[in-house]
Amino acid sequence: LGGETGHNQVHGEDTFLSTLHTAGVFHDPMLLVDAEYSNVLLTMRTGRDTAGHPGWTHGGFTSLLMDEMAGQAYAEFVQRERGPGMTANLTVNYTAPLPTEADLLVMAGVER
Repeated sequence: LGGETGHNQVHGEDTFLSTLHTAGVFHDPMLLVDAEYSNVLLTMRTGRDTAGHPGWTHGGFTSLLMDEMAGQAYAEFVQRERGPGMTANLTVNYTAPLPTEADLLVMAGVER
């Protein structure tokens, strides 16, 4: 990666994602910032408590991760120029279920 590691969630510690982490829903999150390519990456391990059905991560949790990472990319690379932003629309077409207790890499970026 062409960037730094270990960034904190810019949305703060009072977010829903932070609450879920504190409750043990997922484990070992690490935010990576690749400034060269304007990408942010989140590595983490989902827990059993992410299940919507036994063994499968709830789709709402999956879309929450995508929304949070899109916001993280905006905050990291765009917010200084344009000010705060929020998600207006989020459409997710799932192609396969995501198992619980799995290692994930979630990536979002900004095209310039």
